[in-house]
This record gives sequence, structure tokens and C-alpha cells, in this order.
Amino acid sequence: MGDLLITDQNSDVLKGLCWFSSTYEDDDTARVLGKLATDCYKKIPGVGARMTKVGNAAVFALGSMPGRAAIGQLAILRIKLKMASVQKLVAKALDRVAEREGIPRDQIEEMAVPGYGLDSVGFAEERLGDYIARVTVSGRGNTSPCKLTWVNPKGKEIKSVPAAVKERFPDELKELKASVKDINKMLPVQRDRIDGLFLQRRSWPLAQWRERYLDHPLVGTIARRMIWVFTKGDERVAAAWLCDDPEGPAH
Repeated sequence: MGDLLITDQNSDVLKGLCWFSSTYEDDDTARVLGKLATDCYKKIPGVGARMTKVGNAAVFALGSMPGRAAIGQLAILRIKLKMASVQKLVAKALDRVAEREGIPRDQIEEMAVPGYGLDSVGFAEERLGDYIARVTVSGRGNTSPCKLTWVNPKGKEIKSVPAAVKERFPDELKELKASVKDINKMLPVQRDRIDGLFLQRRSWPLAQWRERYLDHPLVGTIARRMIWVFTKGDERVAAAWLCDDPEGPAH
């Protein structure tokens, strides 16, 4: 949208579309609503927020959308949008999702982090014709930690999208690119959330911790680079994940 404003007539249409989209669960729709909210709350010099009422409608729609498709987008908005009024709206939306899904509010964000199609921690491959799409995620760095590369029929890794893939698999390519974009947005959000857990003094049963952190396809890229404290009775042991290749994805 750049710095373009939204006319009142168009804002009414967008609000209606937001409300309509809140009635069914869909990952693509949740993604669009999250982007719409971010764009509408963006401050325009000399004007203020571009269109607050449309942003509010997008947040309401995310909180009302059935299932858990919207939780990731709400988590991103909670970190990215700093206005107090918007923070309250996002918190209320997360509260509605937690109540509807029967999940404790303090657990909802950690339980609903998507795996984004990753086959293992920080790694996925998908064959498209003669080529293999390879997604790798690093838990370090703030700039594009998720990369999409391609392997040609000779087994050589290339960075550019093969023309044959563009022609024969446009839908799959679009979804892959969208997943990589979402991962690059979500990782900093999860890093900030996990940083806050230390002050909360959170603890988990071992199996639950492995599922939500160590072995989670996305969160595991962060968890496997941290030091954790394990307790058994009065015994406490600090430990970290040991990987054969600490520079590569843990898989």
C-alpha cells in the first residue's frame, strides 16, 4: 500500500470482507488478514494510522476465525504492533481463541506455532518434477533466517527458481514462498516470546517440552541453541542440545 490512504467507501468494503472471512478457517485468509491489519495500523506522516477501523476489523476476524489458523498471525501482530489500543484488541482476540479452543491462555501461543510443512527441525524437501525444493531454517540472525534453494537433476544446489517449476507448479511455488515469508516473520516473534519465559519461570513435563520446543519443526531451531535446566526431585542439571553439525539444521 505504500503511504496511500483508504477511502471511506473502500474501508467499508474491506471491513465487510473481514467480517465475512471470520466465519471459516483458512491459512491463506489468516495470512491476508494479518498483512491487512499491519498495513492499516501503519502511521502515515501528518495523518496517523492509515485506517484504524479496518485494522480493528481484521484483528476481530482473526480472533473469531474457527480453529487455530489465525493464532500465528495474532502472535506476530502482538509483537509487531506497539499501540496500546491495538495491543488490547490483539489480547482480547487471543483470549477468545483460547476460550473457544479450550486452551489455557498462557499456553496458546506455544501450542499453536505452525510447522510450516517442515519435515524435521529446520529442514524440509519437496520434489517438484525433476527438481527438489529445499527449505532450511537457522535459529540465528534476524534477517531472513529461512532460505529456499533448489536441487537440480544432477544433484547440484541452485538458488534461482527453475523455469520448469515456475511453469508446471505455480501453486506449489506460491505456497512454498508464502511459507518461507511466514517463517521469517514468525522466528523473531518466537525468539522474543522464549526470551520472556525466563522471567516467567516456566516449566514443562519432559514429553511436553520436547513436543513444543526441542522437537518442534520451527521452534526447535531456537530451542536447540539454548541452555535448559532439567529437574528431577531436588536435582538440577543444565544441558544443551548436542548436534553433529552445529552450523547446519538439526535433523
